[in-house]
Amino acid sequence: MMNFFEIPKNAHETCFFLSDFYPIAEQKDVLVLRDPLKRFWSACKTNTAELSPFGNWPTWSQEDFKNSPTNYDGLSLTPKDVIENIKETMRSGELSLHLQTQKSYIGEKKFDHIIKVESLREDLDALSELYGFDRIRDDLMPTCNVSVKDWDEEALKLIEKDDYIKTFYADDIALYSNTSSLLKASE
Repeated sequence: MMNFFEIPKNAHETCFFLSDFYPIAEQKDVLVLRDPLKRFWSACKTNTAELSPFGNWPTWSQEDFKNSPTNYDGLSLTPKDVIENIKETMRSGELSLHLQTQKSYIGEKKFDHIIKVESLREDLDALSELYGFDRIRDDLMPTCNVSVKDWDEEALKLIEKDDYIKTFYADDIALYSNTSSLLKASE
């Protein structure tokens, strides 16, 4: 069985469905990593009610989800406002599941395979080829909770220059850059 290790904001709902595409007899552990700075921005959107596909996270309702934003036109917030508000939350020690570091979820665990959200399709294709399975067809590829992309480029430019965020996620940035320490084979 292919076990996709779940980390919030790392396509974890999509990965929940993926094990069905890899019916192998032995247990294989797969870690899905996400660029830490992109993951932070995604967490900002989830944790800001006006931007969130879930409405007022974490107390969202199904009604909120049905009425999630399709764009950010007309909001009084800016990407900088959102980022600064979330940083204040972080400084107070109030870390939602989405803001916690990937390293805090991983701990000392080791994995057979590591794939990345940013190259999910290519990495899954390579995994399929490695185990002799057909590529997952696009119409069968599960996707969940895709957020609005309106401010992504502007927000990421701000985040990439922010020393507080880069320091907070330094371990995640290092792991994302070099995953070898996370592999079982490197023990």
